Amino acid sequence: MKIVYTFISLSLCLLLSNSKLLACSCAYVETFCESQTFGTDTINAHLIVYGKKVRRENGGMRVEVFQTLHGSMDGQSLFVRDGDGADCGMWTDDFENGQEFIFSLSPDWRESQGESRYFISICGVNVLEVENGIVKGNVAPGIKSIPLEDFDTIGDCGDLPPISGGLEMRLGPVPAANQLEVQLTLGGQISGSARFINAIGQEVSNFSIDGNDLWEETIDVSRLAPGVYFLEVELIGRREVVKIVIQR
Repeated sequence: MKIVYTFISLSLCLLLSNSKLLACSCAYVETFCESQTFGTDTINAHLIVYGKKVRRENGGMRVEVFQTLHGSMDGQSLFVRDGDGADCGMWTDDFENGQEFIFSLSPDWRESQGESRYFISICGVNVLEVENGIVKGNVAPGIKSIPLEDFDTIGDCGDLPPISGGLEMRLGPVPAANQLEVQLTLGGQISGSARFINAIGQEVSNFSIDGNDLWEETIDVSRLAPGVYFLEVELIGRREVVKIVIQR
Protein backbone atom coordinates (compact mmCIF):
# COMPACT_ATOMS: atom_id res chain seq x y z
CA MET A 1 0.00 0.00 0.00
CA LYS A 2 1.34 3.42 -0.92
CA ILE A 3 2.21 5.56 2.08
CA VAL A 4 0.17 8.74 2.17
CA TYR A 5 1.82 11.78 3.71
CA THR A 6 -0.74 14.22 5.06
CA PHE A 7 1.46 16.46 7.11
CA ILE A 8 1.97 19.37 4.72
CA SER A 9 -0.65 22.09 4.70
CA LEU A 10 -0.31 25.67 3.56
CA SER A 11 -0.77 28.21 6.31
CA LEU A 12 -0.42 31.92 6.80
CA CYS A 13 2.02 32.63 9.64
CA LEU A 14 1.53 35.94 11.41
CA LEU A 15 4.22 37.52 13.58
CA LEU A 16 4.35 40.69 15.64
CA SER A 17 7.76 42.31 15.21
CA ASN A 18 8.90 45.87 16.00
CA SER A 19 5.25 46.76 16.68
CA LYS A 20 4.32 46.03 13.07
CA LEU A 21 2.11 43.18 11.95
CA LEU A 22 3.97 41.27 9.27
CA ALA A 23 3.07 38.09 7.50
CA CYS A 24 4.79 35.22 5.77
CA SER A 25 3.37 32.32 3.84
CA CYS A 26 4.89 28.92 4.55
CA ALA A 27 4.29 25.17 4.68
CA TYR A 28 3.56 23.81 8.15
CA VAL A 29 4.89 20.35 8.99
CA GLU A 30 3.99 18.56 12.23
CA THR A 31 7.33 17.04 13.30
CA PHE A 32 11.05 17.82 13.15
CA CYS A 33 11.77 14.73 11.09
CA GLU A 34 9.18 15.60 8.47
CA SER A 35 10.26 19.24 8.42
CA GLN A 36 13.78 18.23 7.37
CA THR A 37 12.85 15.59 4.79
CA PHE A 38 9.34 16.39 3.53
CA GLY A 39 8.46 12.71 3.25
CA THR A 40 11.68 11.50 1.63
CA ASP A 41 14.72 9.69 3.01
CA THR A 42 16.93 12.71 2.25
CA ILE A 43 17.55 15.60 4.63
CA ASN A 44 16.92 18.89 2.87
CA ALA A 45 18.01 21.11 5.77
CA HIS A 46 21.15 23.23 5.36
CA LEU A 47 22.59 22.74 8.85
CA ILE A 48 21.44 20.76 11.93
CA VAL A 49 23.42 21.22 15.14
CA TYR A 50 23.22 20.30 18.82
CA GLY A 51 24.19 23.19 21.06
CA LYS A 52 23.11 25.86 23.53
CA LYS A 53 22.45 29.59 23.59
CA VAL A 54 25.42 31.32 25.22
CA ARG A 55 24.28 34.93 25.21
CA ARG A 56 22.21 37.56 23.52
CA GLU A 57 24.04 39.46 20.78
CA ASN A 58 22.98 42.48 18.80
CA GLY A 59 20.20 41.32 16.52
CA GLY A 60 20.27 37.68 17.58
CA MET A 61 22.05 35.12 19.77
CA ARG A 62 25.38 33.32 20.04
CA VAL A 63 25.15 29.50 20.00
CA GLU A 64 27.89 27.18 21.24
CA VAL A 65 27.86 24.04 19.08
CA PHE A 66 28.53 20.69 20.74
CA GLN A 67 27.94 18.54 17.65
CA THR A 68 27.15 19.06 13.98
CA LEU A 69 24.49 16.50 13.02
CA HIS A 70 24.04 17.50 9.38
CA GLY A 71 25.92 19.86 7.08
CA SER A 72 29.17 21.64 7.92
CA MET A 73 30.28 24.81 9.70
CA ASP A 74 33.47 26.61 10.74
CA GLY A 75 34.46 26.84 14.40
CA GLN A 76 32.56 25.86 17.54
CA SER A 77 30.04 28.70 17.66
CA LEU A 78 27.71 30.51 15.31
CA PHE A 79 25.42 33.52 15.19
CA VAL A 80 21.66 33.10 14.78
CA ARG A 81 19.86 36.31 13.89
CA ASP A 82 16.35 37.33 14.83
CA GLY A 83 13.55 36.89 12.37
CA ASP A 84 11.62 39.96 11.31
CA GLY A 85 8.27 38.33 10.55
CA ALA A 86 8.27 38.79 6.80
CA ASP A 87 11.09 36.26 6.35
CA CYS A 88 9.44 33.57 8.54
CA GLY A 89 12.36 33.71 10.99
CA MET A 90 12.09 32.86 14.70
CA TRP A 91 12.71 35.45 17.44
CA THR A 92 15.74 34.28 19.44
CA ASP A 93 14.67 35.77 22.78
CA ASP A 94 12.48 32.66 23.17
CA PHE A 95 15.63 30.68 24.05
CA GLU A 96 17.19 30.84 27.51
CA ASN A 97 20.93 31.14 28.08
CA GLY A 98 22.47 27.74 28.81
CA GLN A 99 19.48 25.74 27.57
CA GLU A 100 20.38 22.96 25.11
CA PHE A 101 18.60 22.42 21.80
CA ILE A 102 18.72 20.70 18.43
CA PHE A 103 18.56 23.50 15.84
CA SER A 104 17.82 23.24 12.14
CA LEU A 105 19.33 26.39 10.62
CA SER A 106 19.00 28.19 7.32
CA PRO A 107 21.71 30.49 5.92
CA ASP A 108 21.06 34.22 6.15
CA TRP A 109 20.46 35.29 2.58
CA ARG A 110 21.01 38.94 3.57
CA GLU A 111 24.65 38.58 4.66
CA SER A 112 27.42 39.97 2.45
CA GLN A 113 30.71 39.37 4.25
CA GLY A 114 32.28 38.27 7.53
CA GLU A 115 31.02 35.45 9.77
CA SER A 116 28.33 33.16 8.39
CA ARG A 117 24.92 33.98 9.86
CA TYR A 118 21.87 31.77 10.21
CA PHE A 119 18.22 31.95 11.16
CA ILE A 120 15.60 29.46 12.40
CA SER A 121 12.51 29.15 10.23
CA ILE A 122 9.07 29.08 11.84
CA CYS A 123 7.83 26.96 8.93
CA GLY A 124 7.56 23.47 10.38
CA VAL A 125 9.34 22.14 13.50
CA ASN A 126 12.98 23.25 13.49
CA VAL A 127 13.85 23.26 17.20
CA LEU A 128 13.88 20.44 19.78
CA GLU A 129 14.80 20.75 23.45
CA VAL A 130 17.55 18.56 24.93
CA GLU A 131 17.47 17.81 28.66
CA ASN A 132 19.65 15.27 30.51
CA GLY A 133 20.60 13.54 27.27
CA ILE A 134 16.99 13.23 26.02
CA VAL A 135 15.68 15.01 22.93
CA LYS A 136 12.12 16.21 23.54
CA GLY A 137 9.35 17.55 21.33
CA ASN A 138 7.66 16.52 18.09
CA VAL A 139 10.65 14.52 16.92
CA ALA A 140 9.01 12.24 14.33
CA PRO A 141 5.61 10.63 13.81
CA GLY A 142 4.91 8.64 16.97
CA ILE A 143 8.09 9.89 18.71
CA LYS A 144 7.91 12.56 21.42
CA SER A 145 11.31 11.85 22.98
CA ILE A 146 14.45 9.94 22.07
CA PRO A 147 17.94 9.52 23.57
CA LEU A 148 20.39 12.01 22.08
CA GLU A 149 22.73 9.16 21.11
CA ASP A 150 19.99 7.70 18.88
CA PHE A 151 18.83 10.98 17.39
CA ASP A 152 21.10 10.96 14.34
CA THR A 153 19.91 7.51 13.26
CA ILE A 154 16.15 7.79 13.82
CA GLY A 155 15.04 11.23 14.91
CA ASP A 156 16.20 13.26 11.92
CA CYS A 157 15.05 10.62 9.39
CA GLY A 158 18.47 10.65 7.78
CA ASP A 159 19.06 6.93 8.29
CA LEU A 160 15.70 5.33 9.00
CA PRO A 161 15.51 1.56 9.29
CA PRO A 162 14.41 0.34 5.85
CA ILE A 163 10.90 -0.99 5.40
CA SER A 164 11.40 -4.45 3.96
CA GLY A 165 8.70 -5.14 1.38
CA GLY A 166 6.75 -2.04 2.37
CA LEU A 167 4.01 -1.39 4.90
CA GLU A 168 0.63 -3.00 4.18
CA MET A 169 -2.61 -2.20 5.99
CA ARG A 170 -5.79 -4.24 5.66
CA LEU A 171 -9.15 -3.24 7.10
CA GLY A 172 -12.49 -5.01 7.22
CA PRO A 173 -15.36 -5.17 6.96
CA VAL A 174 -15.90 -2.10 4.81
CA PRO A 175 -18.09 -0.35 5.73
CA ALA A 176 -17.81 -1.36 9.40
CA ALA A 177 -20.65 -1.60 11.88
CA ASN A 178 -19.52 -2.44 15.43
CA GLN A 179 -16.08 -3.98 14.93
CA LEU A 180 -13.17 -3.25 12.62
CA GLU A 181 -10.40 -5.75 11.88
CA VAL A 182 -7.05 -3.99 11.45
CA GLN A 183 -4.00 -5.84 10.13
CA LEU A 184 -0.55 -4.34 9.60
CA THR A 185 2.24 -6.22 7.83
CA LEU A 186 5.80 -4.90 7.95
CA GLY A 187 9.22 -6.51 7.64
CA GLY A 188 10.51 -5.99 11.18
CA GLN A 189 9.35 -4.40 14.41
CA ILE A 190 5.97 -2.67 14.33
CA SER A 191 5.70 -0.09 17.09
CA GLY A 192 3.65 3.08 17.28
CA SER A 193 0.15 4.36 17.77
CA ALA A 194 -3.07 4.88 15.86
CA ARG A 195 -6.13 7.07 16.21
CA PHE A 196 -9.53 7.64 14.68
CA ILE A 197 -10.25 11.16 13.43
CA ASN A 198 -13.74 12.32 12.48
CA ALA A 199 -14.64 14.31 9.37
CA ILE A 200 -13.91 17.66 11.05
CA GLY A 201 -10.45 16.64 12.26
CA GLN A 202 -11.22 15.73 15.88
CA GLU A 203 -9.60 12.70 17.52
CA VAL A 204 -12.33 10.39 18.81
CA SER A 205 -10.35 7.27 19.78
CA ASN A 206 -6.76 6.00 19.92
CA PHE A 207 -4.77 2.81 20.62
CA SER A 208 -1.18 1.53 20.72
CA ILE A 209 0.54 -0.77 18.22
CA ASP A 210 3.27 -3.26 19.14
CA GLY A 211 4.27 -6.35 17.21
CA ASN A 212 6.84 -8.04 14.99
CA ASP A 213 6.26 -8.47 11.23
CA LEU A 214 2.49 -8.80 11.72
CA TRP A 215 0.11 -6.88 13.99
CA GLU A 216 -3.63 -7.51 13.98
CA GLU A 217 -6.40 -6.42 16.28
CA THR A 218 -10.19 -6.23 16.43
CA ILE A 219 -11.19 -2.66 17.28
CA ASP A 220 -14.52 -1.87 18.93
CA VAL A 221 -16.12 0.97 16.93
CA SER A 222 -19.63 0.56 18.32
CA ARG A 223 -19.38 3.87 20.19
CA LEU A 224 -18.58 5.81 17.04
CA ALA A 225 -21.54 7.45 15.36
CA PRO A 226 -22.21 6.43 11.75
CA GLY A 227 -20.22 8.49 9.28
CA VAL A 228 -16.81 8.97 7.66
CA TYR A 229 -13.61 8.68 9.73
CA PHE A 230 -9.88 8.53 9.10
CA LEU A 231 -7.58 5.97 10.70
CA GLU A 232 -4.13 7.49 11.17
CA VAL A 233 -1.28 5.09 11.96
CA GLU A 234 2.05 6.50 13.18
CA LEU A 235 5.16 4.32 13.18
CA ILE A 236 8.77 5.44 13.60
CA GLY A 237 9.24 8.22 11.11
CA ARG A 238 6.23 7.23 9.01
CA ARG A 239 2.53 8.00 8.89
CA GLU A 240 -0.28 6.24 7.05
CA VAL A 241 -3.87 7.51 6.79
CA VAL A 242 -6.87 5.62 5.39
CA LYS A 243 -10.55 6.49 5.22
CA ILE A 244 -13.15 4.25 6.82
CA VAL A 245 -16.93 4.36 6.97
CA ILE A 246 -19.10 3.41 9.95
CA GLN A 247 -22.55 2.33 8.86
CA ARG A 248 -25.40 0.63 10.72
